[in-house]
Amino acid sequence: ERMDFVGDGRKRIEYERQAESSDHKTVFHGFLDTRGVRNVLSKSHFFLLPSDSEGFPKVIAEAGCYGCVPVVSDIGSIGHYVKDETNGFLWDPKGQQSFSTVLEKALSVPGKFLEQKSERIFLTAEEFTFENYRRKLEADIFN
Repeated sequence: ERMDFVGDGRKRIEYERQAESSDHKTVFHGFLDTRGVRNVLSKSHFFLLPSDSEGFPKVIAEAGCYGCVPVVSDIGSIGHYVKDETNGFLWDPKGQQSFSTVLEKALSVPGKFLEQKSERIFLTAEEFTFENYRRKLEADIFN
């Protein structure tokens, strides 16, 4: 098992230092092109996004297309699509639980139940396809 980090930010060096003292294998990819992101997602089981300032990042839907179970912040409109313990796991950044507690809970779920969550997030991700968007436009705006 390993954790892959995609992207960059002001705290990356701090996170890399923390990872060095961890027992977990970690890989920091930095920014990746579309093909690189897809490659990481295709090998992943979970998608982690602990954040305190998101609307609905499309990367959650992209990860869902690969069946990655989201462990994400319950902010913005994320909670409208990711339902805690149904198709993913939600973390309240202002709540009492740490993100690592929510992640540990996700990791403790038996495989067959994670498969169900993976299937459910895949179905949720289908709502964000271009074809669905086009149909909604036609139904709601053009008719």
